[in-house]
Amino acid sequence: MKKHISLTQAYIIAFLLLGMWAFFAYLTMHSQIQAQDKYAQLINVSGKQRMLSQRTALLANHYLYSQDPAYLDELKDNLRLMKEDHDFLVGHIPSRTIHDIYFRPPYRLEEKTRAYFDLLDQFVGRTGRFTSTQIYVKTSQLLPVLDHAVNIYEQESSQKTAWLMRLEGYILAGSLLTLLLEALLIIRPALRRANWNNRKLAEMAARQTEKLTIYEQIFANSNDGIMITDKDNRILDSNPSFTRITGYRADEVKYKKPDILKSSHQEDSFYRNFWNELDHQGKWTGEFINRKKDGSIYYQRTYAFLLRDDDRQIKYHVAIMSDISEMKEDKNRLENLALYDMLTHLPNRALFHSQVHKAIERSRRYQHKLAVILIDLDNFKSINDTLTHRVGDQVLQNVGEILDSCTRNLDTVARLGGDEFVMLIEEIEDENHLLPILEKIQMRLAEPMQVDSYQLPVTCSMGVAIFPDDADTYETLVQYADTAMYHAKKSGKNRFSFFTGQLNDAVQQRLLIEHELAAAMANQEFFLKFQPIFALEGQTVAGYEVLLNWQNKTLGRVPPETFLPVAESLGQIRAIDNWVLEQVRGLLEGGCFGQGCLAVNISAKRFGQKDFVDDVRAIFTDSSVAKRITLELTEAALVDDIDSARGTLDRLAAAGFSISLDDFGTGYSSLSELNHLPIHSLKIDKSFVMAMESSGRERMIIDSIIAMAQKMDLKVIAEGIETPQQLDYLRASGYCQYGQGYYFSEPLDRDAAEALWRKDGKGMCTTVSS
Repeated sequence: MKKHISLTQAYIIAFLLLGMWAFFAYLTMHSQIQAQDKYAQLINVSGKQRMLSQRTALLANHYLYSQDPAYLDELKDNLRLMKEDHDFLVGHIPSRTIHDIYFRPPYRLEEKTRAYFDLLDQFVGRTGRFTSTQIYVKTSQLLPVLDHAVNIYEQESSQKTAWLMRLEGYILAGSLLTLLLEALLIIRPALRRANWNNRKLAEMAARQTEKLTIYEQIFANSNDGIMITDKDNRILDSNPSFTRITGYRADEVKYKKPDILKSSHQEDSFYRNFWNELDHQGKWTGEFINRKKDGSIYYQRTYAFLLRDDDRQIKYHVAIMSDISEMKEDKNRLENLALYDMLTHLPNRALFHSQVHKAIERSRRYQHKLAVILIDLDNFKSINDTLTHRVGDQVLQNVGEILDSCTRNLDTVARLGGDEFVMLIEEIEDENHLLPILEKIQMRLAEPMQVDSYQLPVTCSMGVAIFPDDADTYETLVQYADTAMYHAKKSGKNRFSFFTGQLNDAVQQRLLIEHELAAAMANQEFFLKFQPIFALEGQTVAGYEVLLNWQNKTLGRVPPETFLPVAESLGQIRAIDNWVLEQVRGLLEGGCFGQGCLAVNISAKRFGQKDFVDDVRAIFTDSSVAKRITLELTEAALVDDIDSARGTLDRLAAAGFSISLDDFGTGYSSLSELNHLPIHSLKIDKSFVMAMESSGRERMIIDSIIAMAQKMDLKVIAEGIETPQQLDYLRASGYCQYGQGYYFSEPLDRDAAEALWRKDGKGMCTTVSS
């Protein structure tokens, strides 16, 4: 596409040409005028020199005859002036011709003039005797040459004058040409620009026509409804989508006002705010709850704006609308999913959190108390495991309905998850106000619950915390209620417990343990002790159980049963278990305890984590000591998910580890479940061993465990042996091979354990686990 010079560019080029021409014309004229002026000066000086030469000769002649000193003084002045004029002429000779007259034969005006000056210098200085004839001869020789030079000056000056006149003509012609060129550069582009503008106007008109066509198509085919009203808010036009959304045709609403869509679901103040914002801001975005032609209610998302004329007066109102009824329903469903429990349809943890915060603000304002009651169903897991989760879900739904029926309208019942429920009771006076509610819950749940063909007894443990007596924040209230609830469970279940100062001390102690435990690993506060495991026959050391200990500068000696549950809840158990295993690997690889085995306790929670086996195998990669390590697990670690536990144990056994079931007899595992697990030994819980002397029931349990282990070909280890009678009874069973307890030895540090092994260590790892 050919690019044309703009009118502005043409003006700039024309002015640049004119300026350049004027500048060069000025330089040329200035040069010629200077040359002409120089010639004029030279002609003037030459004439003065000629005149002084004649006057000097005349004065010299008068002096020669009269000897008047006045003539001599005047002659001196003439001579000085003649020298100055001569020096000026020599310094400003303008042409080669004049130069030849001054310096080349036959004239040599420079030499003749200098000789004349010397003659006059001698005459004026009276250093020689001259006659007027001599002076006259010298003057006669000088004047013709001076006349010749003056003539040449005049000729060259005339030539310069003629050239200057011709130059003026050239400049005038050049100016005319420049003006003509400017006309070509300016007028022609202006005409071309006018034509171009005409074409652009035509193209613009075509584009505007095309745009109008496009806008009409957009207006007609837009999925959003469009409504245009005049300044008095009368409908001028609407598109087909408006008809689809509202049910009104364009001809039905023309010249009517949009309030035909108005419903009674929004206050008059809403519409006043709408018009106020639209008038002041010029636009508005929001939602209307409108009524369709058929009378049905729908939600309408609207963007409204004003169109004004050049005087800023309102000319039109435009509204772009869409039906968002389905989106609102979806949003409500999502909010319901986010804030309500899907199973019981009770508020969930998030909504309960919000409700408690609001209730706390109301209680502070009106000086009321409120209570948070945490409810946990007793033994609910057994219902899920034995009667399927479908029955368990129905039980949870029934419990939710019962709890809801035990409260007032201003109270809130929520499900936190699993079998945990929580209640918010507002506007209470004291604990006594809560007793009827708590007792009613217990009474209603005590009634057998019919689910399918089952009649199920359901009980619960409840913990209560009161605002502001116990705590003044949501988090602390729930924490204290949880503490009270666990106290109720430990006290025998199916009861309620109020939070007390003693429980608070326990909470503070736990918080302190949490704080100190966070830095225990970094501060190297953990250390290991070793509980000897003896072969009952011969009482020789067969191995050791590794016991983790924690010595803290603030808390002192903290027993494992105190800090390990805290470590599990804080998610630190993985790091702790891995540290113990790494220490054990280092001891065995370093040659400690000969060929004896070490038994390591594994947290039930850690055992259930997906990365447990990977961590263990990574720690013992390229190590041959795995076969000398027994991993001790409690029954609780296995029965929660027997299928997953079986897979984990198979992988550990394949890696060379022995598996021992610790605290056996205190859980719910069955013989059929154990028979399919790669377990190598059982440890009889110390509670049975310690009570065996005074209880025949405990001895029967021990005998049953030993008999079952014998049938399953499992090794048996008895914990907590403290008396000779206990040892004799276990040894007399004929199959309890190993034991540990204070009767044999207390837990030892590493050096003492190694010393004992060197003295009595005769067992092999295979004697502890098959």
